[in-house]
Amino acid sequence: VVAIYTFYVLGNDFKFIQGYETNKVLFSILLLIFPLIDLLRVFVIRIKNGRSPFMPDNNHLHHILINKGFSHFSINLLLLIINLIIFIFLWI
Repeated sequence: VVAIYTFYVLGNDFKFIQGYETNKVLFSILLLIFPLIDLLRVFVIRIKNGRSPFMPDNNHLHHILINKGFSHFSINLLLLIINLIIFIFLWI
């Protein structure tokens, strides 16, 4: 869903606010930065352990938090807050 929305944002017809110009590429990168960092982190862990980076495991951040006893709602809320913090600091 995020990838589809990113392509929609990058299209010529999309405007955030009428009359307001935004760097669409930067906005798209900021939307995808957290999932990409988590993916790259897991790939590095798998390669370091001598496994294929495409084999499934429970090393993603949400799996780690579930194993620590967090609920799905609190994990989503936490990841949303982290993503918003990254977004705000990199946007400014």
